[in-house]
Amino acid sequence: GQEHLVDPGEVTALQESEAFVEYTRDGRILRGTEQPATKSKYAEDVLEQNHTSVWGSWYHDGQWGYKCCHQVVRRAYCTGTTGIEAQEAAKDFSSRVKKAKQQVTFADETEGKASTQEK
Repeated sequence: GQEHLVDPGEVTALQESEAFVEYTRDGRILRGTEQPATKSKYAEDVLEQNHTSVWGSWYHDGQWGYKCCHQVVRRAYCTGTTGIEAQEAAKDFSSRVKKAKQQVTFADETEGKASTQEK
């Protein structure tokens, strides 16, 4: 009876389970249920709204977005490289407008100084 007092080891403990799952030859479950391992609280690697990258794959100026189109609005439709080009064009346009406004303001200020000096 001494052989029954010896610990069989970790190998036997890992092989034993109360859940019975029977598989087919190609690996599908025939009987029983297999409990999938939960990786995360959130869905991972989910592509949505025609995007080719996941949310959070791009980070710029403190904002997360999609790498494929540089959208920073979650669940916005993907515009692809056309959207990236449009964003760059809009930034360029806004910077040119800002410079033009500064030049007009500077010109107005210089004219105002000249008119007050003439009086």
